[in-house]
Amino acid sequence: MRLLRLAGISLLLGACWGGEPSRPAVTDAMPRLVPVDVADDLEAVGGTTAALKLGPQGVALVRGVPGAPRALSVHRLDTGWQYLVAEGDAPGELRMAMPLAVTDSSIVAWGLGALQVAEWSLTDGRWLGSVTAKGSISPALLVTGHGIVGTTERRDGTIPVLLDPATGKVRPLITTLDSAYQRVFPRTTSYALRFGNPAVVGEWPGGFLIGNGFSYQLLAYDWSGRLRYTFGRELPVNRRSPAQVDQYMADLRRSAIGRRPDRLAAARERAIRDSVRWFSHLSPPSHDAEGRVWIIGSAGDTTFADLFAEAKYLGRLVLDCPGFRGRSAVNGRWLALLCATEDDRDGALHLMQIEG
Repeated sequence: MRLLRLAGISLLLGACWGGEPSRPAVTDAMPRLVPVDVADDLEAVGGTTAALKLGPQGVALVRGVPGAPRALSVHRLDTGWQYLVAEGDAPGELRMAMPLAVTDSSIVAWGLGALQVAEWSLTDGRWLGSVTAKGSISPALLVTGHGIVGTTERRDGTIPVLLDPATGKVRPLITTLDSAYQRVFPRTTSYALRFGNPAVVGEWPGGFLIGNGFSYQLLAYDWSGRLRYTFGRELPVNRRSPAQVDQYMADLRRSAIGRRPDRLAAARERAIRDSVRWFSHLSPPSHDAEGRVWIIGSAGDTTFADLFAEAKYLGRLVLDCPGFRGRSAVNGRWLALLCATEDDRDGALHLMQIEG
């Protein structure tokens, strides 16, 4: 497989596996967000099932709703929506596709059906190649100069791993014996406890992040696996607002659980009672062009972005995103969010430029 030599990923990964890209200088100034008009054709954007990635020029890549004719769709500022990748098993198609990255010239996605990384031309949708993962990984994002960061389940915890998209090989970035990791994720053999709080992986300018969305604690490692700093916030327990409970229940009614009124009643009680994460793996933390790390999540009905310059907390931006679907992306000077539409069934793409 020659995926590294293909247009987009060759630009991202450079000449060697694990090379060191340049790091931006980190500013501690708070930015300003400028909304950008987005085409209102929402056929491609699913509600609770959609996934989102963002390119350096504000090009958004989303996964469509189940049963849609195309698995992946792209939104460009000049042309609106384009449906590029078909759902299926033939060459150039992908089943259960999850967006991983948008480059200047290609899109990259993960196929859960065949456990493959695949790439297509951003210009004409032409399939450029694919590689099958040789190891266990739940991919989260493609990181410049390194590869695909994700997680894998071990008997005593979830750890970050890295997939080489040229060969498909997967290697651990740290182990569950790491002392800082054990502080943030106390060791447990209970799969139920880990499943309810999957580790969140992301990127900072000098390496990878791993965080706990409930406790709001994050660890920043360099690419050698050395801990560089820790950061986070001390906040009270986060719970759903009444509107979020209603949205959660509406989603459940459209699922198989919706045919079981007894289970729906119990689910509503849990939705009101249980705490929820401040941020999740659906919106991997990432940094902007100025090196600030963005943590995007929700507190009640408020969608927020907490910004950090390394370990220093800079402040919180309140985002205009009613019914935040938990999916967001930051790339360079762009921010994208999936929010609710008026009927609460679909996701509306909100796009903003980051200034300052």
